[in-house]
Amino acid sequence: MWSFLYATVIVGLVASIAAQNIKPVVELFQVDFTTNNQGGCNYVAQANMQQILQDAYDLGTIGSQLVSDYKNNVVEARRLLDSFFQVQNPPMNENELEDISGAYKQVSDWILNGGPYDNESRDNTPFLFCFHNWLQKKTMNDPAQDENGETYPNVESGGAPFLIRDSEVYRNMQQKETEEAELDTPAPPYWSYKHHAYIFDRSYGGPNTGMCSRRKYAGGTQHVLNPSSITLCPFFFGTTNARSGGIKYVARRSVAPNPIPRASVKTGLKNAQTLSDVTPTATTLLHELFHLVSGNELTTPPPPGEVYGLLKGEGGNPNKIVGLDFDNASENPESFALAAVAYDYTLNWPPDNAGNRIEFEAGYTTQG
Repeated sequence: MWSFLYATVIVGLVASIAAQNIKPVVELFQVDFTTNNQGGCNYVAQANMQQILQDAYDLGTIGSQLVSDYKNNVVEARRLLDSFFQVQNPPMNENELEDISGAYKQVSDWILNGGPYDNESRDNTPFLFCFHNWLQKKTMNDPAQDENGETYPNVESGGAPFLIRDSEVYRNMQQKETEEAELDTPAPPYWSYKHHAYIFDRSYGGPNTGMCSRRKYAGGTQHVLNPSSITLCPFFFGTTNARSGGIKYVARRSVAPNPIPRASVKTGLKNAQTLSDVTPTATTLLHELFHLVSGNELTTPPPPGEVYGLLKGEGGNPNKIVGLDFDNASENPESFALAAVAYDYTLNWPPDNAGNRIEFEAGYTTQG
């Protein structure tokens, strides 16, 4: 009776989430679907990107529903949020819940209506790129380019080209990025074809490499150059850096859950399905939209920084999503994105005969 009661409450609430048509992706972003050059998204196709953006919006609304259900004492919502946004003495208070729901709403509203972003500090139109080739890797010994992309002479050295290394501003930018990213070698400059300006980043390898050259790197958001930009890598779209042969789109809830009893989580698991096994394509875009809309300063936890690992640490960060404390989780976009994906299954996947819903509060796919 208890499980059926909560299942009935959840079903009733699902009906309140009305489908809404979001703004066209070409109105929200400066994005080029006619080419794959200079960050173009031709290999993705506009219709596919629009659907992925719609999925991200729908997941954002699911996140808001998760907080609402928590307030209404829906047990599945409480288990999930208390696990992914852990407070010392649950349940969460009104301010903590407002922090979570406000973040979801800010992102969803922006997808629906556009408007200011980067914590409302910018009101121009951001870029959306589908590869890192909107940037050209340079060295400090290359001639510097001005806002028109033209080189210019160094009047102090007899008219020879002014080099990037000759600029104190660029030297300081390089030093800042090298120190903040704790790089072993100086961060090289990258020239933006779109901004006609330099940004400094890690090397990634050879002369034509960039952020998408990193293994299993899905995307990133930058606010150094204005307008800001999201870069989605071919890995995000289930393809390779060759960007040929189409993409592999994974829709919401298109991967069937393969649950185990919740009690089994405590007895040791082997080859059990996890939340990471069922995430849709839109997960990473939703993650990056938190960075874009709220700004990197409000969406980056203190050192060691962002947390990506669901059940164990990743990328030198020992923290994990499951059991992450509220202070870190509330600034961690992956926590928001995965919680929304998890609750999408809880809300919308049919319960078993006993009324038990699919849940992921332990990171594993569980039921009953």
